[in-house]
Amino acid sequence: MVESLHLGIFNANTLYREDSGYTTDGSVVKLYQRWETYFENVDLCSPVVTGKGSGSVDVGSAFHIVSLTQWRNPWTLRTLELPILLRDIWRAFDDRHQEWDFVLIPTTNIFGQAVYAVASVFDVPVVVYLRGNVTNEVLGGHEGVARVVATLWIQYLDYAVNHIVRDSAVLTAGDELKREYEALAGRIESIVPSLVNRDDIVTPDTRIYPDNDDPIRLLYLGRLIEYKRVQDVLAAMAKLRSRPRAYELEIVGDGPYREALERTADDLGIAEDVTFTGYVSHENVYDAYDRADIFVLPSSSEGSPKTVPEALARGCPIVASAVGNLPSLLANETGITYNPGDVDALVDALDRLGTDEEYWKTLVRRSVARASQFRAETHVQAIEHVLSDTYPELGDF
Repeated sequence: MVESLHLGIFNANTLYREDSGYTTDGSVVKLYQRWETYFENVDLCSPVVTGKGSGSVDVGSAFHIVSLTQWRNPWTLRTLELPILLRDIWRAFDDRHQEWDFVLIPTTNIFGQAVYAVASVFDVPVVVYLRGNVTNEVLGGHEGVARVVATLWIQYLDYAVNHIVRDSAVLTAGDELKREYEALAGRIESIVPSLVNRDDIVTPDTRIYPDNDDPIRLLYLGRLIEYKRVQDVLAAMAKLRSRPRAYELEIVGDGPYREALERTADDLGIAEDVTFTGYVSHENVYDAYDRADIFVLPSSSEGSPKTVPEALARGCPIVASAVGNLPSLLANETGITYNPGDVDALVDALDRLGTDEEYWKTLVRRSVARASQFRAETHVQAIEHVLSDTYPELGDF
């Protein structure tokens, strides 16, 4: 343990303060909890509200909590809230900056930009963690005039993010983001975000292929927004009705696109084969993978989604669009990839797994073997490496 180092993490996820401690629905906090092995002092600066929320992740006692005011969606932070946000961030730095060796900013939205600006004033080193694509987060669900405004907003965000990347140490969630920014950043490393623990990884023999009379159970787990293209899975379900094998689909998650998806299922005549489960707490996520025979990720854009390591850990074969870091996550034929939007290719991939038991079992074995490379312990080792290279003055880890 390097007792001389003190880390400040600025976390955009809300913490819920109860008598027994803090909880959050931001599972990335589990990653931050790993830091206590390497740092004697870790401050977690987060929005805090009193009372029981939807959070299922126990924050634990690893951190000193620095409370910030809760705000709305940080991508669309309202103008009137920005002064309050800046005030809270300034107070945090004013109180703690002399103790922090550096701060970690896991976002480049308005929250992250505000933290970066204040860190520059106080001359505190910054490590930025890029985890996804700004464009889709902002554009998703907008049409008409709102989409025009969002497009202009993206131009500003691109400029701001590029400025931050040039002047900071950078971690990226996967190789795709690294390639996108490495020409700008002087100090950049790619890591694969994962919250898979050793105990979460099953053995292949726990997975049982369904009997011929039983349906193949498909699973989508994630946000219900347009660019996730869950509508493609519904279209595939309708086409699969002409195939000999029966299929069912469980959709876990919520979002603004849910009602449209429910109407689509009705219009396609497949509503009886589709279950909208809604939000599931992180502690119950693995139950969804265990119920499924195939995990489907049809997005038009992704970074390195944590659902992939989770599905791999449970030996659930994956069919995913070939976007972002998904092809590298599913390297060595761990899963099946296809071009996003190609519903016929999606149908063929699903039906191959639904009719070829030996191939399905092969992917189960490959998935479990691949998952061992995405343990949280391995992730922490990668972060150690980039910190050691970027800030040698911090010492060896």
